[in-house]
Amino acid sequence: MAELPISSLFQVPPIWLMSEEALPGNPYDDTTHFLQRIRGLQNLDCFGISFVLITVPAGYGLTVDGVGNHYDRVMIRVLEIHSDSTALLHNGPIHESSEAGGYFTWTTWPLYGIDVQLSPGVTADLNWLCVFT
Repeated sequence: MAELPISSLFQVPPIWLMSEEALPGNPYDDTTHFLQRIRGLQNLDCFGISFVLITVPAGYGLTVDGVGNHYDRVMIRVLEIHSDSTALLHNGPIHESSEAGGYFTWTTWPLYGIDVQLSPGVTADLNWLCVFT
């Protein structure tokens, strides 16, 4: 099965076309993690990241409804890090979620990497979102 690199597309494919590839080191804890998925010349060769919260400390407010499980605070932050033609790094958009699981897709390329930060006491399984042909 071949992988479709991000450099071959101009936009993010629909979520139903993507497959999850587990990040080595799952589950991740509440420290900040700098992550890359290096393939050839791409420092972050994937279309996004998905997450599922594994442990959450008692006392974090949780609302369960027909849509999903929502917490009373931001549980995960993902910061896009870009590099320019002079190799300087720049912060891109910050994605945040208070959900028990979900995904983020990248808005611009090329990406140098991402910083993932979980709320105190939270652990999560993280997966790259890729397209395999």
